[in-house]
Amino acid sequence: ATAEGTYKVGVSLTGYGSWESELQTVQQAELRFSMESVIVGKGMVTHLNYSPDIRLYVGGTISQTVEPLEITLTSSDPSKVTVPATVTIPAGSYSVRFQITGVDVAAVGTVSITASAPGYLPPETPLGVEVVLPELSIYGLAGTRSTTGIRDNFYIRLTVPGTNTSYPQLAAMDHVFDLTLVEPSPVGIVDGFWDALTDGNMISTLTLNQGSYQTSSYYSYVGQATAEGTYKVGVSLTGYGSWESELQTVQQAELRFSMESVIVGKGMVTH
Repeated sequence: ATAEGTYKVGVSLTGYGSWESELQTVQQAELRFSMESVIVGKGMVTHLNYSPDIRLYVGGTISQTVEPLEITLTSSDPSKVTVPATVTIPAGSYSVRFQITGVDVAAVGTVSITASAPGYLPPETPLGVEVVLPELSIYGLAGTRSTTGIRDNFYIRLTVPGTNTSYPQLAAMDHVFDLTLVEPSPVGIVDGFWDALTDGNMISTLTLNQGSYQTSSYYSYVGQATAEGTYKVGVSLTGYGSWESELQTVQQAELRFSMESVIVGKGMVTH
């Protein structure tokens, strides 16, 4: 079809008659987003397996493209939200998925994504994007440890409130967090933070690498405890916030027997 309009297919045979098909309608194809809105974390990018699609429709029905179709994506405020400049629907397909990056906090209804392609109607409803601060959790700490124990390993994880945790959003760039001991009692209860279980280097920051959502593949360690007492692990990132672990308790290790009493024969030894 070269233009919008209508037609019928006619078939005839001399001596028999002529016939016509039902009315055929040609409409301009349109683009639609698979979602109405998306939440993305600041400094995060949506997981490719849980990102919106841009789809082709004709008359309310999904339609495949014969040739590869390049689509232009536009953010209404790139200082808050960014998207790829273009995406391409492959030949024989009807959709393409794209990722969204949160740059800075944006309230509901303030940022939208639009799509366009020559010869296609743009989406009637733009894709709304809300950008929120991610939340940080600290995992792995012992909770209770001893003055004679080894260093205590831990890792951090970023999650975005209101999103599908089965497909976590990923860091859009390296995030370098500051590490601190919070409310140490007494001061100096542990000998800092380290990058290895033994030996290694003392550290004051922790990096969440681009493309990751947690640091479980490379633990950090709270140093050995030097006295009984309590402390918390603090993690902070400028422009994002600060977080604290649960209270960690250091106790003096004690010895215990595994049984209260034993019977042994005269002249015998227990097995």
